[in-house]
Amino acid sequence: MFTGSVPEDFEMEGRHSMQGIRSKIDTLPFWHRNTGQYIVLAFIFITVFFFSAIVKNPQNGDSRWAVYTAVSIVREGNTDLEEYRGLAEQSDFFAIQDVNGRIYNLFPIGTTIVAVPFVFILDKIDPDLFSSLLFDSGVAWKIEVVIASLVVALTTVFTYLIGQLLTDKKRYVLLMAFIFAFCTSAWSTAARALWQHGPSMLMLTLSLYIILLARNRPKLIQYASLPLAFSYVIRPTNSISIILFTIYVLFQHRKYFLRYVLWAMVVAFPFVIYNLIIYDSILPWYYRASRLGNPNFFEALLGNWLAQRADRLSSRLYYCFRYLDLPLRPEKRTLLN
Repeated sequence: MFTGSVPEDFEMEGRHSMQGIRSKIDTLPFWHRNTGQYIVLAFIFITVFFFSAIVKNPQNGDSRWAVYTAVSIVREGNTDLEEYRGLAEQSDFFAIQDVNGRIYNLFPIGTTIVAVPFVFILDKIDPDLFSSLLFDSGVAWKIEVVIASLVVALTTVFTYLIGQLLTDKKRYVLLMAFIFAFCTSAWSTAARALWQHGPSMLMLTLSLYIILLARNRPKLIQYASLPLAFSYVIRPTNSISIILFTIYVLFQHRKYFLRYVLWAMVVAFPFVIYNLIIYDSILPWYYRASRLGNPNFFEALLGNWLAQRADRLSSRLYYCFRYLDLPLRPEKRTLLN
């Protein structure tokens, strides 16, 4: 067996070879250098979607008119449900709001907007699919489960990406992503119908991902306000997350704070215009404190905050990391940590 030292010329040749390989890798297109990452992300997305969509327990309540409103947007270019008034009467106008003689979905428009691209694609694939909504509500429920499962699968992908930014223990990050997908209400509730829960979690997860990326690329922080602002269009109680994240941006990324606010206006301005046109008000009735039977805004806000159970995304991530003993205690404490 050879036990001597490696000749210097061999060592130098080996170093040059490795440098040559690295330089070739660096010249490859971005998508070639990240093939393994894409495979993992595709595996996560397909697995979560499949095992969420095949479960035979669709739920339907607050989401009753989400698909119908999305179809109305795609086919008629409006958000009213006049074409489904007969169905609304049969359900005793459940989750329906009458506005100036026209009926609308009572719940926020955000979830419906998330569903619109999927509905548009399905309508192009099978134009007769949504015609059956008038006499078969089961079709809407099945479509809800498919779209909700896609949303949860996408949220899981971003949960995995967040984990990668926090630790290099890849197998634990993958486990954490699947714990989120199958061991929380992401699977039992968010993937069962087009509640506000699923799209809300997606927007907050995307916001957190952008904020974490901004630790090394501060310019990205301005774009976190886009999903954050849209999370409010989905669910008014997300205003709590918006306040906390905005405080963080103000103190940690003050240079980009104005841009952060301006990007939020890209979502907020159309939302306000829509409300003024439909409801003659800056905010719809669902967003008002009086909806809870309490005209005191701050008391109603506190009640909503304490009542939240489905969107405790940050706590889920925290306990997953604590359980896996991952490094959540960096040497240097920051406001984000």
